Amino acid sequence: MPRPPKYPGLQQRYEQALSKLLADGQTLKAREILDGVRQKASDFGISPGECDDLDANFANYTARAKDASVVVARGPWGGYKLSSVAGAEGDAVAASPTATELSSADDSAQPSRKPSQYWESFLHLPLTVALSSHFSGRVKSLSNSCNPTKWGNPDMLMLRPSALTQMRDRNPELDPTLFRLVDVTPECILASIEVKACRGRNRAFLFSSISETAANSRWANEAWLVFVDRNPTEQEIDEDVVSLARSVEVGLLEIRVESKDDPESKDGPEDTLRTVLHLRPVLHHAAPTRPTLRVGELGSARADILLAAQDLLRAWQQNDVLTFLDVERAERKGRVLIQQALDNLCTQRRFIEPARLADLIGSWACSDEDRKYVRDLLEATVVSVADAAGVSAGNAAETIKILIATDDTKLVREPVDELRIALDAFETGTASRS
Repeated sequence: MPRPPKYPGLQQRYEQALSKLLADGQTLKAREILDGVRQKASDFGISPGECDDLDANFANYTARAKDASVVVARGPWGGYKLSSVAGAEGDAVAASPTATELSSADDSAQPSRKPSQYWESFLHLPLTVALSSHFSGRVKSLSNSCNPTKWGNPDMLMLRPSALTQMRDRNPELDPTLFRLVDVTPECILASIEVKACRGRNRAFLFSSISETAANSRWANEAWLVFVDRNPTEQEIDEDVVSLARSVEVGLLEIRVESKDDPESKDGPEDTLRTVLHLRPVLHHAAPTRPTLRVGELGSARADILLAAQDLLRAWQQNDVLTFLDVERAERKGRVLIQQALDNLCTQRRFIEPARLADLIGSWACSDEDRKYVRDLLEATVVSVADAAGVSAGNAAETIKILIATDDTKLVREPVDELRIALDAFETGTASRS
C-alpha cells in the first residue's frame, strides 16, 4: 500500500504557486522559485513546515509539476518556465472580457477588471437562499476585507442541525438523546464557507480555491467551497481536483442557475408550461463532518469569526428565529429568507451604501451580458425562495406580489420591494449605468 503524502495537497498548492510566480513568461531558477514561494507562502496556503519540505525535496515536487505539464525546464542552468499548456490556461483567464473570470485579482494591477470584485459579493444574495434551503440552516455572511487578494476569513458561516438532531423528522418515536450514548455527533454543525465565481472548469482556479478554503475554513465542523459557474457545463470536475478537496477535507458544492417548468402556468388551448429559472445545488464532493472544532488554527487575530459563530450558537440555544423554517406560514417564511439574504448582501463591498439595490448593481454591471446575468440570478433567487418557503406562485413576479400583499407593515414590505424594483430595472434596462 503506497504511503500517503506527508503534506496532503501540497503538490497542487505548489503548482498553483508556480503558475503565479512564472506568469507573463517569467523564467526562474530553483532558489528563486523557493524564495518566491516562501515570501508569498500565506497567499498560496503553504505553511512554514511545507516550505521546508519543498526546499528539501524540490527536485521531486518539480518533477511532478513537469509531468503534469505545469512547467518545463530550460536546460541544466536555464531555470524553469510555464509550459505552453499552463500558459494557455492563464491567457484564457486574462483575456476574458467583462470581468468574467471573477477571481480575486488585485484591482490596482488590473484596473480594467475593477467590477470583478463585486461579483462574488453579489453572490451572497442568491447563495444565502440556495444554502439555507439546501441545508435547512442559517447562513451568515462575514464582511469582506479591504484587500481581496489576502487569504484570511471565510466568506460565510452556516449553522444547521446535525443528522442526529433531525432523527425525529424521520420518525417521532426516535429519541436523539438515547443515540448520543453511542454517537459523538454535535447537536448542530458549524460550517465555514468560501464563495467563488468562475467560468468553466479551470483546473488552476479550482486548485487555488480549494487551497484557500482549506486555509480559511478547516477550523470548523465542515469546510465548503461553494461556487457559481457563469457558463455551467456538464463536464465533470477533474479527479485530481476532487482528490485535493478530499485530502484537505473540503466539500465542493456548485450552485447552478437552471430553468424548470412552472406548474402554475398551465393555460391556453395546448395547456403548455412556461419555464422559470431557479437555483439548483450540484454536489461534487461532500465535506466530512468533524465532531470537534479546531479553534487553535484561527489565532487571536481572527477572533471576529468566533464572535460571529457565537451569535449563531446563542440564537440556536435560546430558540430564537434562526432559519426561515422557524416561522409559521409560507409567506412569512419567504419574507424571512429574503430578509436574511439581503442582510448578508449588505455586509459586502459595494453593497454597504444606503441606496437602491438596483442602482448599486447597475453602477458596475454595465454590459448587456452582465445585466442579463444579474436578471437571471435575481429571478432564480426569488423563485427559489418560493420553492423553499412553499409559496404557490411559480414565477418571480407573482412570488413578490404574494409576499408584499400578505403584509402591510412597511418594515416587512421594504426588503421584498427592493427585489421587485431590481427585477423591474434589469428587465427594462432602467437601472443606472455608470
